[in-house]
Amino acid sequence: MQVTDKELIDLLVSILDSPYANYLTRQFVLTALTKISSRPTTTYGQQERIQNMLMSYTTSPELEIQQRAVEFASLFNLGETRSGVLERMPAPELKATVLGVGES
Repeated sequence: MQVTDKELIDLLVSILDSPYANYLTRQFVLTALTKISSRPTTTYGQQERIQNMLMSYTTSPELEIQQRAVEFASLFNLGETRSGVLERMPAPELKATVLGVGES
């Protein structure tokens, strides 16, 4: 069964609205919503929904949430650059010195 972006966003919004969500959970959810907004399958309507949600948290009394929401909301003004900023990062290369293997 394939999950749509709308269903995924609905689930994340329900987590934000949960009385059990603390500030750290909200930070992770706002990050996930922002990353979902840059996916090519996310419709314009869902992107607007995410942007409005981020804007609502820019006045949060929790400073960390407010700061993250402001930063993510400002990414929406970058247009196509937003996708590049939010794309998946490649795994770092492990070098021999990091693994503790040195030349003798």
